[in-house]
Amino acid sequence: MRKPKKRSYNQLDRVFKEVHGDHNYCTRLAFSVITGKSAGKAIAIAKRYVDGFKLGEGLHMSQIRDYFEAEFGDDFKIHGGGFNNSAYEGRQFATVARELQAAGGRWVITVANSKNGHAIAIRDGEIVDFTAADSKRKVYAVLQFDNLSG
Repeated sequence: MRKPKKRSYNQLDRVFKEVHGDHNYCTRLAFSVITGKSAGKAIAIAKRYVDGFKLGEGLHMSQIRDYFEAEFGDDFKIHGGGFNNSAYEGRQFATVARELQAAGGRWVITVANSKNGHAIAIRDGEIVDFTAADSKRKVYAVLQFDNLSG
């Protein structure tokens, strides 16, 4: 597999909004960060493999699982999110993000509050999102893409 292309949050954000007219695209942006695929490819994969996908709408956890399975098959783990018990679920984003940044590799953290959820990518120790590293939002699930044996 070739090395994923590193696009910045600002580059991807602009393309999702201005080129594709998308909104509520945080999971698609995280998918682009983790896979190195363009915004257009991320949208095309979601259209093809995610049941109930609609451009401009967010994804539920089962859709997020299906989305990443389309690219990774069984070569990723979901911690929490109703799929299994997790040491991350319910903890503050800031604490979990620091741990995952130190671990390195590629991760997606989903957070939730009473109004909405959000997906945040971490790539090679860097949070690739607008979410502040000190956010107190509660983690719902963590998707792990590297060092799966641990």
